[in-house]
Formats: sequence, C-alpha cells, structure tokens
Amino acid sequence: SDTDPLAYEKLVDRMLVSPRYGERWARHWLDVVHYGDTHGYDKDKPRPNAWPYRDYVIRAFNDDKPYGRFIKEQVAGDVLYPDTADGHQAIGFIAAGPWDLIGHTEVPETKTDGKIARHLDRDDMVANTIGTFASVTIQCAQCHAHKFDPITQEDYYSLQAVFAALDREDRPYHADAAVRAAHEAAGQHQAALEKRQREIEASIAKAAGPRLAEIDKAIAAQPKPKNGNPDQLATLKAEREALLAATRDEKVTAELAEVTAGLGAAEAERKSLPPLQTIYAATPRQRGGVPRTIHVLSRGSVLAPTHEVSPGALALVEPLQSRFDLPPDHAEGDRRAALARWLTDTSNPLTWRSIVNRVWHYHFGEGIVATPSDFGHMGAAPTHPELLDWLAAEFRDGGGSLKALHRVIVTSATYRQASAGNGAFAAIDSDNQYLWRQNRRRLEAEAIRDAV
Repeated sequence: SDTDPLAYEKLVDRMLVSPRYGERWARHWLDVVHYGDTHGYDKDKPRPNAWPYRDYVIRAFNDDKPYGRFIKEQVAGDVLYPDTADGHQAIGFIAAGPWDLIGHTEVPETKTDGKIARHLDRDDMVANTIGTFASVTIQCAQCHAHKFDPITQEDYYSLQAVFAALDREDRPYHADAAVRAAHEAAGQHQAALEKRQREIEASIAKAAGPRLAEIDKAIAAQPKPKNGNPDQLATLKAEREALLAATRDEKVTAELAEVTAGLGAAEAERKSLPPLQTIYAATPRQRGGVPRTIHVLSRGSVLAPTHEVSPGALALVEPLQSRFDLPPDHAEGDRRAALARWLTDTSNPLTWRSIVNRVWHYHFGEGIVATPSDFGHMGAAPTHPELLDWLAAEFRDGGGSLKALHRVIVTSATYRQASAGNGAFAAIDSDNQYLWRQNRRRLEAEAIRDAV
C-alpha cells in the first residue's frame, strides 16, 4: 500500500538493518559449517561453551563485517586479531563439527584407534574449511588422488599439516591483551610453585623411607570413620606425623611452608584478575603448540605412512603458491594465518565465487551453480558463468559487503519477477534454470513460525 516509488528499496534496507537479519543468515551459515551444540558420535555430550561462535556469526552479519575479514577470523583470528573478542570467538568454526569424545579422551594417540580418531578429526577441519570457503571436495583425496578434480593426496595432507597442532576443547580467552598476559604470568608462576611443591614433597618422602608409603596405603584403605575404627585411623596419622618429624630437614620444612603460602597468594592473585571467558574451539594447548608430523597415508591408512609433507593448500589455483613458505621456527598459528591469506587472496577465484553463489542459492532456491559446496567436475556447471564471475568480482572489489550483495540481488529485475507460468518458456526450460520467472518457494518451518 506504500505509494513511494522507492518503497521496495526502503523495505530491503529496513530488513538489512534489522537484528533479525543476522539471526536469519547465521542459521544458513551454521548449516554450511555443520555447527552443533553437542559433540555427536556415541555419547553426544553437550558443548555448553559453543554458543559464543554462534553469536559471533550473528554479530558479524549484522555488522556487515567484510567477508575477507570474516574468513580470516574463523581460520586464524586468535593469531591475526588476538586483541579482539571476535578473533578468539571466531575460531569456534574449526571445532564446529562432530567430535569423537571416546576416541580422543579414552584412547591414547599412541594406539591405532587413537591415531584414527585424530586423523578423522583433522579431516573434518580440512573438509569443513575448504568445502565452506572454496566449495571444493578436498576430502575425496584422503585415500587417493581425486578421481575427477586436479587434487592430489599431497594437497590434502598438506592441508592436514595446517591443523596438525590442534585439538578441540573449552578454551579460555580475553580480548584485552593486558588481562591475557596477567593471567598467563600468574598461571606460569603458580605452575612453577606447584612443581617445586611436588619436588619438596618427593624429597621428604624419600627421607622418610618406604614406611611412609606403607602408612599412606594403610590410611587410604581405612573405611570411613563412621563405619570403621577412628582410633586406628588416628594411630596411623600420628605415626605418619612422628615419622616425618623424625626425618624432616628444618630448611626443607621452611621452604615447603613458604611455597604453600606462595601458592595461596598466587591463587588469590588469579582470582583478583578480570575473569577469562570460555569458548569451545580449536586449541594448540594440549601439544604446547607443537604440530604433529603429517605423512601422506597410503590408501588413507594410519598404518601405512609414506613421505612427510609441509603445510600448504591446493595446487589447482595456479596464481597462488600451493606450499607455504614458512621459516623453520614458525609458530603453529603461522600455518593457519598462511591458509587464511591463501583463501582471501584476490587471485583466488574459488572463494569469491563460492560465497556469492551461496547467497544467490538462498534467495532463489538454487545457486547459479546448483551444487554450492562442489565446484568440481562432478558438481553442476554454472547456468550463468559470466554473471557468477561478475558478482564475484564486484563483491570482492567492493569490500566484501554481504549486505551490498543482498541489495544487488533482491533489487534486480530477475529477483523481482512474478512466479506466473508461461507455457512457451516452460516447454524450453521446464526447470526454470534460466530464470524466466521467479521460482515458487515453500515456506520453511521457521518462516511459518515467525509469521504465526
């Protein structure tokens, strides 16, 4: 009923500034990256700290974060943007997919099943990253060279090497560098004190001799006092104290008291700092940032490693270097930062085509490439290749604004067509691949819910 000739354009702008826009499009994105609030697999335990990544995606869309920055934050935000909350929350992307709790927590990495679990974990990281941002089925090269696309096993395992130091767990973070540094320093000081405490206690136990271990074993075996003999427990404790008193060195005793007091002060210092936040994300902590050595696996078997590979990406994007030139002493995060730069390079056509095709897909019900996560030979050919390239180049060169891309698409004559039929056109193109009308769309469940 609005008679303003720009009523439609104003409606589009009103929807793009609505907070509901970010929530709606975040749902699409989280589907693509197979985000879950539980681990999946046998136990399917909840991930109570996964939600910051979800909220990051909503915020990024509402703020119209440039797409190149959006990619870099999700692959290496903790390295490239460590002094921002987004830089830490975004790497929840790497850990968004299913995770085998039993294979990682109950089976050591030295055993075959443990090796397989961690190999599959890296496979998920690689497949999710390359499939999401470049629309390439890289996982097909896990056991052999890709049957249809120019992707080698070397390419695949070079990408595994990018993620070779990472595991998944709840990760503490803070956007303020000073707060992070204070927590790290306090943690290191506390760890040093705990180490010294263990050393002193070990020296005391050595001086006391084997009888101390016997007494401790007897104390541990005593029933609870209400059911057992409290006199027996008291006797054992008295004997223990007498044994320690007879063998204790006064200097050692004084140092132990000093260390114990220092531990109390260190704990109080940590509690006085602004609290850290937590996100379920990729982390190099478990391995101290040291990447695993990655080999090409014959037929994809962890029992048949061949030659070692260095971190890299796909050789099929010819303008770009497929193996990363990193110094021998590079940090774990340098690998992910190199991959983030490879993905967002202006010479990488896959990245920019992939995202504009995904947005087109959600607006029309089918992408210009009907297989939005497979741009390979087994995927569909683009119906309008020149349009795909024009949209990709305009999006890339225009700063990567998703809101601008939406605006271009939904204000186009093609999008604004009626969905009425035309017998002559239908006889030529019954599937409406060439968009001679707007597609009829079924309302999704969440749109029906919002309407109700």
